[in-house]
Parts: sequence; structure tokens; C-alpha cells
Amino acid sequence: MSNARRFLRTLREQTPVYAALIALTLFIVVPFLWLLTSTVRPVSELYVSPPRWIPQTFTLVAYQKAFQTFARPLVNSAGYGLVTALLTLIVACPAAYSLTRLNYPGKRNVTGVFLLTQMLPFVLLLLPLYIIYLKLGLYNIRLGLIIGFTALTVPYSVLLLRSFFSGLPIELEEQAMIDGCTRLGALWRIVLPLSTPVLVAVVLSSIVLVWNDVLFTIFLSKDLEVQTASVALYRFFTVRSASGGVAQKEVMLAGGVILTLPVIVLFTFLQKYIAAGITAGALKG
Repeated sequence: MSNARRFLRTLREQTPVYAALIALTLFIVVPFLWLLTSTVRPVSELYVSPPRWIPQTFTLVAYQKAFQTFARPLVNSAGYGLVTALLTLIVACPAAYSLTRLNYPGKRNVTGVFLLTQMLPFVLLLLPLYIIYLKLGLYNIRLGLIIGFTALTVPYSVLLLRSFFSGLPIELEEQAMIDGCTRLGALWRIVLPLSTPVLVAVVLSSIVLVWNDVLFTIFLSKDLEVQTASVALYRFFTVRSASGGVAQKEVMLAGGVILTLPVIVLFTFLQKYIAAGITAGALKG
């Protein structure tokens, strides 16, 4: 009897929580499902009343037009994201390792600077960055965007990796160095293999930042040939297409799905590593 009462009490306490989670999930998922089904029907079916979830005619014309319109920006987004993630790992891993294992003057100040970068609103940095980019000839070129994206992702990645590295037993590295391994070799052979979850979290956060960015790219570039897919979709939404409003909405909906699905797929298959990496990086150190 006591078990039954305990179960009912637990159910009564947790029902509002689960109800809120279900409502929030529906609030997020339902619009996306409607967006998804709207892209596989003719444009004429978008305006029928009452709305129909299942289209009478299935077509992929919207995706064909969207890929033709956003082909170059999509390649740019993928390329920028992968290169930025690689550069972030190359820079952030040794930096975070030095902050946890080496003693040198100003180490605390370096950590403080990284923390300070996470507190400043990014909008405050746009005008100085714009002036610097013009002076250095980095404005409206791919290299400039890659450097900027890397500068945005490195501070957060260093702090996350630093927290994780500080929780790893230093004895493993000392044993490796006794056996003839260098400090850099210990990082490569011992620390990084043990840090797979947090490394995946760093890579995913870098790629998603680049993939979703609009403000940084649109402020530091002007040509569609070098801009990302999110900016291309934003420009397509704000500038009237020569083909008319109906075709513009059709391509815009398909473009939204194309931009959203890769992020959903990545987080679905790698959520275990992401959760483990972020949790470990937050709790250790």
C-alpha cells in the first residue's frame, strides 16, 4: 500500500513537469513538421482552407530550386564549418593543456581574458572588426571569415577543454613521459584519446556556430559567393525575387528545411558525446 501511495505521489509531482516538456516539444516540433510537409507539395496547396497535413500531390520541385539557389552558400557553410572546427582543435587543445599542466607568468590572466570574451556582447565587436578587416584586406574574402569564425570559437573551446583536462589524472602523462614520451606526445597519445566526448562537443559547437551565423558573415562580407547559407536564406527572404512572391516562398521554405536538417541529424547521432563532453567540461576542474 505504501508503494502504491509513493507511486501516486511521484506521479502527481512529476505530471506537471512532463506535461510542460510535452507542450514545449510540440511547440517546437509541430511548426517544423508543417514546414517539412509544405515543401513536398505544389505551391497552390499551401493556401487551401482548411489546411491539410498530408499533400494530395507529392513533389520535390521546391528542393530542386533551393539547391540550385543555395548551392554555393551551402558549400561555403560546410567548408567554413569544417575548417573552423579543425583550426579550433589545433589552437584550443594545446592552449587548454598549457593552462592545466604548465606554470608560466600570467596564466591566470590568460584564463581571465578568455572568460571576459564570453561576457562581452558580440555586437560591440562588429565595428572594430569591420575596421580591422578593411585595414588588413580581409573584408569579403573566405580567409577573413574563417579567421573570424575561429577567433569566435577558440575562447569557449579553450575553457571547455581546460575544465576537462584538469580532471584527468596527471599520473598517466607522467608515466608516458618516463617511458620516453614528450610533453606534446603525452597530449597526443594520452590526453586527447581520453577526451573524445569533449572534442566532439567542441567540433559540433564550432560547426553549428558557423552554420547558423548571420550577423558576423553579413557584416564582414558583401558577395553571395563568399557568404554562408544562412545569410543567403536571409537575403532571399528580404529581397524580392524576380520570379515573384509565390516561387520565393516555395524556395524559402525548402531552404529552411535544408539548413535545419543537418544540425538535427548531427545532434541526433552524436548527442551522447555532446552531453558527456559538455557535462564533463562543466563539472571538472
